[in-house]
Amino acid sequence: MAQLGFGDGSYLEFIAPISPDGPPSPIWNAFMAADAGPCAWCVASDAPIAASVASLRANGVRVTDPVLRSRILPDGVALEWEMALVGEGSPGSVHPFLIRDITARSRRVAISPATIEYGLTGIEAVVIAVRDADATSGELRRAYGLGTPHAISLSGLRTRLLGFRHQPVILAQVADDDALLKRRLRRFGDAPFAVLLASRDLACTCDRLGVTAAPRAILGEESIVAAWLPMGNDHRGRIGIVGQDTIRRSRGAAQQLRDIGAAHVLPARSPGKS
Repeated sequence: MAQLGFGDGSYLEFIAPISPDGPPSPIWNAFMAADAGPCAWCVASDAPIAASVASLRANGVRVTDPVLRSRILPDGVALEWEMALVGEGSPGSVHPFLIRDITARSRRVAISPATIEYGLTGIEAVVIAVRDADATSGELRRAYGLGTPHAISLSGLRTRLLGFRHQPVILAQVADDDALLKRRLRRFGDAPFAVLLASRDLACTCDRLGVTAAPRAILGEESIVAAWLPMGNDHRGRIGIVGQDTIRRSRGAAQQLRDIGAAHVLPARSPGKS
């Protein structure tokens, strides 16, 4: 696996099976087999996550008990963290899974030089494709105490979108005429299909990456200009770039969902590499 770490502490993690002929992965295997791009998201906690588990259970949400995880990096550095899986479906599909670093977070998540070079400051939001945006928004509001959702638009996307003010999650109601997204939803169920990266200067980042921002679909405060990176196949998800704080405008505000991470699958590597 590899990571793209950002200055605000968020990160995009790239995961892949060790070998295309190896045993299936216990999680996200369908995404990896299809080279499907974004597949999961998580949020971090500074305190032991047992309290968050208890709170979510009190709100009627299915949550696993916290589990301690560890691994040794190639340079011999030991990492320890705890995590809990929330909701139904694959981990991090609609609900983010919870993670807390026990060893120093800087050992697990470091700022990648490329993010500085291209002016990328963090993950602004994860876009989740869902069958019923209204029902899913109600589920997230009950679980996390989120405010009333509001309609937004992202240039380059035709589907109906619901966002929560200052929160890094957007729900996408799949449109009847969006064949590619409908196909993805049938194959993977409700799950992330896009990750929006934040740029300090969108025009400059687009120029450096050789991409063009799509024109606004409508005018208004919640009409957000986005540029989309080219992806490899029809059923892959998307990675977009938006201006910093266009979605999470008030970084100083209390955020129920914070310190975000996302997982993005890659094709299988040659044997012996992860």
